[in-house]
Amino acid sequence: MSTCATVFAPYMAFIPDFAAFCAALQTPRPYCLRVNTLRTRPDAVRELLMRQGYNVTASSIADELLLVHNLTHPGRLREALLGYYHPQALTSAMVSHIVAPQPDELVCDLCAAPGSKTSHMAQLMHNQGVIVANDPAPARLAMLEYNLKHLGISNVVTSRYSGQNFPLRCSSRGCWLTLRARERGIITGISKDACSMCVVPLARRPTCRVYKSSSYYGGLISWRQEGV
Repeated sequence: MSTCATVFAPYMAFIPDFAAFCAALQTPRPYCLRVNTLRTRPDAVRELLMRQGYNVTASSIADELLLVHNLTHPGRLREALLGYYHPQALTSAMVSHIVAPQPDELVCDLCAAPGSKTSHMAQLMHNQGVIVANDPAPARLAMLEYNLKHLGISNVVTSRYSGQNFPLRCSSRGCWLTLRARERGIITGISKDACSMCVVPLARRPTCRVYKSSSYYGGLISWRQEGV
C-alpha cells in the first residue's frame, strides 16, 4: 500500500518540512462546525454544545466557524437536526470566504454537492442574490437539495450538467458574472473544489487512511480543471 511519503514525494521540493507534513496528515483534527447564521448565532451554538460537555473553541478564520475537539458524530446532535450548524472542513469553508460572494451577485457552483460551499456562500449572501448549484450525479443532486432545504437556503437553483458542458448564457453583465465581480478581477461566478476534496478526507479520518498514487490525484484534479 502506498504511504504519505511515496504519494507526495513529487512535492517534497517545495514542502519546507516534509516529515512534519506527513505527520500532520496523521494527526486527528477537531471537527469544524459552520454555524448557520440564518437561524442562530455562533455564541448560542457554542453555549449549547459546551453545556453538553463538548470542548468548543472559536476559529480564527471566521466568526461562524467552531472547532470541537471531543465530538465524534456531529450529525447526531439536536443542534444539527435543527439546522443550527453544518459540519464543514476548514479548507472547504475558506473557499467561500476567498470567493466572498455579495448579496447582489450571481454565482455558479459547478460541483455543488453535497452543498457545504453552496450553503456557506448563500449564508454569506444573506439568502439574497442567486446561486446556480450544479452537479452531474442525480444521487448527489438529491443530497444537495436536501441539505439546502434543511439549512433554510432559499436563493439557490439547482441544475444537472457536466461541468465541461455547462450551458453559459452571456449578456451585457457577462457569463454568470456581475459587473462588480469583473471589475474586482475576482471570478465570483465559478466555484470548484478540486484541491479541498483531496485534502479533507486525509485530515479528517487518519485511522482509515488509504493513499492512492500521485497519478490518481493528478488525474482527478485534471478532470476537475476541465470544467473551468
